[in-house]
Amino acid sequence: MKQQVERQEQITAYMSGLLERNSTRPVKVIGVKVNGGLSTRDDFLKAQLAPILGLDQKDDVNNKIPVKPPVKTLRELVDAIDSAASNLRSFPGVFDSITYTLSTPGQYPPLSSTPMPIEIILNLRQGKRFTAKTGTDLGNGEGSGYINATFRNIFGGAETLTFDTSSGTRTKSSFLLNYSMPMNNSRIWRSELLAFSQNRDVPWSSHSQSLRGISAKLRGIASLRSTHEFGFDSVWRTVRDVSTTASDSIRAYAGDNFKSSIYHTWTFDTRDDHLLPQSGFYFKSVNELAGILPGVSPYVKMTLESQYATTIFPGLTLNIGARGGILKMGFDPNGDGTTRALSHIMDRFFLGGPNDVRSFYQNALGPRQGLDSLGGEAFLATGLTVLSKIPKVPESWPLRLQAFVNGGSLVALNQGSDITLTQMFKNQSVSTGFGIVYRHPVARFELNFGLPLIKREGEGSRKGISFGVGLSFL
Repeated sequence: MKQQVERQEQITAYMSGLLERNSTRPVKVIGVKVNGGLSTRDDFLKAQLAPILGLDQKDDVNNKIPVKPPVKTLRELVDAIDSAASNLRSFPGVFDSITYTLSTPGQYPPLSSTPMPIEIILNLRQGKRFTAKTGTDLGNGEGSGYINATFRNIFGGAETLTFDTSSGTRTKSSFLLNYSMPMNNSRIWRSELLAFSQNRDVPWSSHSQSLRGISAKLRGIASLRSTHEFGFDSVWRTVRDVSTTASDSIRAYAGDNFKSSIYHTWTFDTRDDHLLPQSGFYFKSVNELAGILPGVSPYVKMTLESQYATTIFPGLTLNIGARGGILKMGFDPNGDGTTRALSHIMDRFFLGGPNDVRSFYQNALGPRQGLDSLGGEAFLATGLTVLSKIPKVPESWPLRLQAFVNGGSLVALNQGSDITLTQMFKNQSVSTGFGIVYRHPVARFELNFGLPLIKREGEGSRKGISFGVGLSFL
């Protein structure tokens, strides 16, 4: 085994040296031959091989593709092939293996200035077109079990059809059918069409909710670190199973409601790890315009989230995070034209819990009536966390000690109150504490001891040990 490894290292070193010595030698591509990939459309493959240049759209990609590129150096050609291979790898699951070789039909003097003719042989191994799996998900204070079935490369152009069903502690049932495909064979833009149904409990507001609808999305990669998503949602929503102890405000929303909206999401992320970052910056904005079709009263909603991570010195990391949002209702169509409509409880913001403002119960901040959280139209939450490696534990272990300070405020702007945004900034609920963090490959787990320092009347706080699991924390 050791001899095989040494032999492979020798071959790799020889090939690297050979490429380096001939990197500036002029070459001319005389053809591209593709082995495998028979389930993939010709136009899709040709679009991904574009970096090699000169592809003739009339030729059969599964045999040999005559090309007419300009003269290039060997280094430029290898870089172009690597780029084409990267394009193919950007479609998860379509190909299990992508390799290539270069061949020349004859011998050419080492120092010749005549372009050396080269044929590219691309070897593709098709991935599984159907997969099914079951498992469990943990996140944002909820656990669930799921079944997933995925059909890949349905029409030979990296199209995907996915069916998901799950049942959990809070989301009692969820069904999702998602068809996605590249736009015009692009690896940058991808469209999605979804149909979904969901039933979930909302114990902090004494009722359950049902959602059934369709959604259309367009996702794009603006750069290595930046993505955009444009979408349209059409959802039939129901507030049901209202508790006998529910407040009058919650009872007023019982029944059906139709919502249609368009939205845009922009994400910028330079963090080295999205669960336990040691360096980098993260920013996300979501802007939504509702009331496109008759149904819910029109509104504009904006949500912002950011995080900054830096290493103070080896083994000690500082994370600073913030989230905020505002919901602005349109004018009441049944009013006098000067009165804002009331927001629906399913459109409002909720705040509090182990993933944002620790040491407070789930969604227990902000306006309340009786035992019910009513949500709000504006919120701001911040967090400062110092993470340290555990003494005598290898730094490579996914365990850290942390100390945190959180603050947050949620206010009602369209519920008949006279609260202003200025009061939201001034009247912050604050907590502090310390704990241990475990970075699992699929989620972040926290076990903390927390202490609320400042809380508002009626807000539910908790002193002592709390447990959190999720993908995003303040």
